[in-house]
Amino acid sequence: MSDYSPDSVSEIKNFIDGNDQKEIILRRIIEYEENNEPSSTFEDRVDGADWEPGSDVSMSPSYIGMFKNAPFIQTVFDSNSSTVLALESLSDAKEALEESEEEPDEWSEDWLKDQLGGNKVDEVLEDVSISKSEKEEIEDITHGTDALDYWSEYIAPDLKYRDRAKKAVLIMLASPQDAYGNKGRVNILAYGPPGTGKTVIKNYLVSKFNAESIDGPRVSKADITYNKSSDEFGQLPKAHKGMLVVEESDEMDEEPLGAALTSLGESGEVEIRDKTIPAEAQGVFLSNFNSVQAAQNQWSMEAVNRFDFTIHFDRLSDEQKDNTLEWHYKHFRQPKPNEKEGFMMKYLKLCRSYEPEIDELEEIQEYKADNLDAIENIREGLSIMNIAWIIARLNLEDMKLDHYIQAYDMLDSK
Repeated sequence: MSDYSPDSVSEIKNFIDGNDQKEIILRRIIEYEENNEPSSTFEDRVDGADWEPGSDVSMSPSYIGMFKNAPFIQTVFDSNSSTVLALESLSDAKEALEESEEEPDEWSEDWLKDQLGGNKVDEVLEDVSISKSEKEEIEDITHGTDALDYWSEYIAPDLKYRDRAKKAVLIMLASPQDAYGNKGRVNILAYGPPGTGKTVIKNYLVSKFNAESIDGPRVSKADITYNKSSDEFGQLPKAHKGMLVVEESDEMDEEPLGAALTSLGESGEVEIRDKTIPAEAQGVFLSNFNSVQAAQNQWSMEAVNRFDFTIHFDRLSDEQKDNTLEWHYKHFRQPKPNEKEGFMMKYLKLCRSYEPEIDELEEIQEYKADNLDAIENIREGLSIMNIAWIIARLNLEDMKLDHYIQAYDMLDSK
């Protein structure tokens, strides 16, 4: 008797694996066992009827060998002239066949939906509950202060003296999906020497929000798009509607960099097997560039323009370094305190459900016109508007001129 796995349904589905001939044969075996009584010819047998593939089904010796060696098949009798087989479990075989028929065809729209990633922030927040009193408390806090200043303190609590970076991450976490031809996703390029805290951002997004993460110097285009040998999607499709963090992005080869930047852009897609696959990722690229100009020189101005925020991680002063180390020494090999993390998650869920109206569009248009010289291109102008809308969402109020000015100032300082 064969070694039988308790997960027989999965084994049978994996055995079929889209092979039409195997599916036809399995269907014929099921029909045969359903319509025939078990034979007493052989002592070592199971509940189903004895099945002789050579006479019952027209199949090549190679397929007889495949089924004979399958873990869900019992070889009742085998000789040079005759082979008698039986299913270990008729019910499991029927269930596997039914599930296989229900699964969408490979590369169909439904199949792709199953393969692609999803909004990991929403998934993390799905089980977060907010009571009426908690909602009122969050609204009181948010309306009584600058929400971006207040709530960004609870982003990546290990990271010290990086207020603008923490605010940018909070804006990214509160950003909407693309809609009506407008990109709601937010991208961040962090640059500066090693040891300045950039990796803390990666660790926070990966551990708390299941962001996809890759190591720039060691990644190929196949790794992040589609690996033919393993028939698996890479990080870009997996980061669809989610986040992708790239460490040492300045050392990425040209092909994977190009694919990643395309995913971050307005189109939000990658080319796989001559097909255009959705990959609307939000990107956090960590790099060792010493300036934005260096990034533009190595990549291009167009590439750098895909990032809403470019944030310099400079070296801390001695006082800042001492205070940071003092905090880490105090909590060495202990859980780092973040007493309002759970409450911040409730706030994030609440604000992500808020859809601000644009309340002062005429005033915003006037301010934009007065400061048009400082807006380098259309992409940057749309980015300012998007960030302003997100800041309004973070404040749980409709979008006003003050939000636009705040967004303008944040992006102008890049």
